[in-house]
Amino acid sequence: MKAVELTVPCLTTSIHAELHSTGRDSGLVICLTGDSPSGIGSSTWPSITEELNHAGISVLLFDFHSQGRSSGDRSELTLEVGVRNFDCVIKVIEAQFDLNATPLG
Repeated sequence: MKAVELTVPCLTTSIHAELHSTGRDSGLVICLTGDSPSGIGSSTWPSITEELNHAGISVLLFDFHSQGRSSGDRSELTLEVGVRNFDCVIKVIEAQFDLNATPLG
């Protein structure tokens, strides 16, 4: 499944996100990719995304401020900035996509 790539303005930076949607009535898993400077580009995420999509579950990945393909200085990445990044990405997803995601748990 081809991802929809997004550049989300947030605070003074741009946050890189990818939506791997399987359809309107699928569940949605949000993966917070702060495990390395590679972010979404690390070797972990493609296999997780593929397995979840195969099970009919959509996946939203995004790189926090200064991680992966998101802009910013790593020294500015704090918990508060990370929470704001999450909020910015969710608002864009809600505004641009009609996922009607079903709760998974």
